[in-house]
Amino acid sequence: MSFKTKTEPYGIADGTNIVVLDTQGGETAQNVEAVGEDGSVVANTVTETLLNPSATLALKAAITKALGDWKLGNVSTSDTKKFALEKIEITTTAGAAASISISGKQVQSDATTGCTYSVPAFTLTTKHHAQILFSAFSLSGTGCHLTGVTYTISGKINPVTKDGSVIGFDIVQGKIEVSVSINQCGSAAPELTAGDGFQVTSPLAETNPDADYPTFSATLTKYLAKDAPAAQSQS
Repeated sequence: MSFKTKTEPYGIADGTNIVVLDTQGGETAQNVEAVGEDGSVVANTVTETLLNPSATLALKAAITKALGDWKLGNVSTSDTKKFALEKIEITTTAGAAASISISGKQVQSDATTGCTYSVPAFTLTTKHHAQILFSAFSLSGTGCHLTGVTYTISGKINPVTKDGSVIGFDIVQGKIEVSVSINQCGSAAPELTAGDGFQVTSPLAETNPDADYPTFSATLTKYLAKDAPAAQSQS
């Protein structure tokens, strides 16, 4: 037998360097209910059913992306439906392959790309290493090692609805959140320095377990500026 072909609607997987591992449809529907005097539901209406597809991707080869090659809020078409990209999550771990997760929302059928947030330039390799992307930070400290970094590049799709159907949208609150994990096997504690445009929003926190090496975690954030001037039009 052959497995069902897997695709994603956002145009991130190119089939050559980036392939789709798994997908989820994320179907949702709004169910409006009216309650009678005894507390029972006496009427209901199911409004428009929408898809919120997500997918997990894998690297077959290293990728280098320029500023704006990937854009949050970009609208693409799949099976006659329109989808807007809302989140990209890149996970790199010591001893494991990098993975990419993507998700978004279905938007109105005549949607076109309006406001977007450009993902900064980066290179992601196939090495099973924890990797520093976007020049987000630097790490110092003798005997301190980076064990994992997750980069969550996200915005918030704000839909406009009428009678339960989406008639417009915009994307807001674009940012990159970087979750860092470090271990210490030397005498010096780690020092984390934020890169240009990033700030430490959750400082290094130590966990020092019995009969094991200390670990540290921290979060850095960069807030993105919109790179398209006009909000999405409404039908």
